[in-house]
Amino acid sequence: ARTVSVSREDGKNLNRVFPGSMDGTFTDKLAYFMEKELFSRIDYYIDVHNGDWFEDLTPFIYSVGNAAPEVVAKAEAMARKADVPFYVKSGIGSGGAYNYAGTLGIPSVLIERGCKGQWSGEEAEASGKDVRNILRYLGVLTTEPETQRQVPVHMHHVHYVDSVREGCWHPFKKAGDAVRKDEVVGILKDYFGNVIEEVRMREDATILYQTISYSVPANSPLIAYGHYGECVDDLEEEAADHVPDDCMDHSHETNGTLFHGAHFHGEYGVHTHGEIQQTATENDK
Repeated sequence: ARTVSVSREDGKNLNRVFPGSMDGTFTDKLAYFMEKELFSRIDYYIDVHNGDWFEDLTPFIYSVGNAAPEVVAKAEAMARKADVPFYVKSGIGSGGAYNYAGTLGIPSVLIERGCKGQWSGEEAEASGKDVRNILRYLGVLTTEPETQRQVPVHMHHVHYVDSVREGCWHPFKKAGDAVRKDEVVGILKDYFGNVIEEVRMREDATILYQTISYSVPANSPLIAYGHYGECVDDLEEEAADHVPDDCMDHSHETNGTLFHGAHFHGEYGVHTHGEIQQTATENDK
């Protein structure tokens, strides 16, 4: 079981239960405490995040998108101070800590950097620099900004693909790779070597993160990819996030139906063979 992201007290992921509840289990109460004792006292929120232990991830940043226009605009400006290639505007307003903070009027971002349960001094310093530069933009720090090599581009459309059933995952690409429409980026096999799912790109895109573990449970994340142009599914809102955690211009794919909503590892919608349904189930990174 993938238990690294959940509390051992109740098996819940803290970054999926906001706003929480005093009448809930341990994790619900912790989220409730954070809202009442932390969110009530802050002006801005920066979540320093990373990919899961079973994921390969390229650095990017989320900003809140389900909030008042001035909050969304401020969060986007914060995101542009991060030294990463992309930013994604999340349409989720609950579940994740930073998502919910946005609905409370707090401009919030979530930095994604690091993965596979590993860390490096370079990655830690890069995230520290991003935090410091955002704080300089906000006027919290008054020192000169550190060098920003790139300004993130708004990735308007993000798709999250989940497994149809449990099996053995064979990814063909790496996070950060640019891929072409109709390119096969991975296959899922059963335990006898039969291919049970093929993940094929629906448009030119960049892989944001993907599962790299061999064994995957049913209905679990396989890959997330994003692009800048018109979405093939004509979703008209802004991109949502991982966390999954993570739902605006994004979709989630399995074997037949497109869901526009939030789903386990970020904000997903799911598509299979063209029929569209609306869902509000919650999911991340």
